[in-house]
Amino acid sequence: MEFPLYDGDNKFNAAGLRDALLAQKERGKAIVVLNFPNNPTGYTPGAEEGRAIAPLKDAADAGINVVAVTDDAYFGLFFEDSLQESLFGQLCGLHERILPIKVDGATKEEYVWGFRVGFITYGGLSEASLSALEQKTLGIIRATISSGPHPSQTYRPPPR
Repeated sequence: MEFPLYDGDNKFNAAGLRDALLAQKERGKAIVVLNFPNNPTGYTPGAEEGRAIAPLKDAADAGINVVAVTDDAYFGLFFEDSLQESLFGQLCGLHERILPIKVDGATKEEYVWGFRVGFITYGGLSEASLSALEQKTLGIIRATISSGPHPSQTYRPPPR
């Protein structure tokens, strides 16, 4: 599903996102990638526009299962009046039909050119669901990446 990124006021097109999501009602599911700052435009929504991402909840209320992937590439390179945090936090716990996924990687800002390490964070689910997703993710990584470095495949949860 695609929709114009900007509305008539050159703001995030929340109405276009809502229409695109609700058009998926018959399918019952949708995947949304929220990539800010957007490449190649560099566009990042402001705080008010960030709150306007509510069409995701509208779609979930309509019975659509929504996977919302946030990709905050180059996060930390802020423009005036732009969001200073990921939309991922706003999506966690927003609705039981919304699965927020945050994808990150070690960035140029941390001087890790060519060091291919990525991070996936799932939010807003029960412990059992998160555990199942973790196991599936680990299986996919092992099945598709040959000879990945051990540190990037090892996770130890913090003590409670």
